[in-house]
Amino acid sequence: MTSPVNELLSSLEDWRPWLQVEVGAPGTGEWASPADLIENDGALLGELMDSALAADPRRSPQLVARGVFAEIVMCLLAPQVLTLSRQRRLPILDEGAAMLRIGTSEPAEVAWVTDRIWALETDHLAGERDVIAVDSVEQLYESLVGWAVATLEPILESIKSRVRVGRIGMWGLVVDYFIQIGPQCEDRLQDDSVLELARFEEAAAGTQLGQRIPVLVIPHPEGNRLQTGRASCCLYYQEPADAGEEIPAWLEGPWERYCTTCPLIPSEETVRRLVRHIDQHEKEPV
Repeated sequence: MTSPVNELLSSLEDWRPWLQVEVGAPGTGEWASPADLIENDGALLGELMDSALAADPRRSPQLVARGVFAEIVMCLLAPQVLTLSRQRRLPILDEGAAMLRIGTSEPAEVAWVTDRIWALETDHLAGERDVIAVDSVEQLYESLVGWAVATLEPILESIKSRVRVGRIGMWGLVVDYFIQIGPQCEDRLQDDSVLELARFEEAAAGTQLGQRIPVLVIPHPEGNRLQTGRASCCLYYQEPADAGEEIPAWLEGPWERYCTTCPLIPSEETVRRLVRHIDQHEKEPV
């Protein structure tokens, strides 16, 4: 059979406009593993931040650092969250087995240099060579949380040695990729996503990812809907506005540049936006 890692790629198709994953040794171009980013006192990380700052000098060093870290987190973590939540599988990414392409490529590119995966004992791939079976989804969440902390903490520490950034907010960027598995207000059936979020919270408890994640109640004629909120502010509202930027009329006001589920905006503003979002979503043709 082909590498079981290839079986994971179908879970990532809808992310291809932003992020593409290939299996095996990466192709041409400059690639880096997490260890490469921090060697030589984080020289490569420093180059990435310097390049981002030069591209838009209006941004503060703190915003640049957060942006670079968020991009790294998206590349390294987001595809694994997707394969776990959608397939109950994870690639086994030992040191050096996850690589991201350095530069300005769009979409971002990631390479998984491994033939092995974690899967449940009930998975039809269990028993195949290069498939390590576990007996519960909770074990998969524990594995991914542990991998995320071990892989990302040295990168964050290297960034902090160059730029003063808040630890809680930076780890909040990591949590953001997990909260997408939680309930979303446009979904009519939410029991599974509530359970999924609880699994992550249990695995994250006591780690750097163990932040309080708000779950908002949104009124709806068919019954209240739930919406997972951000654990911390991503500071997008501080990003410089592009020339000619237009704010939709229904967002205009003091909170117009804040994310809908930002913990800094009033709950009534969040509810107002999400009620409208549900209404617009349900008007779309099926």
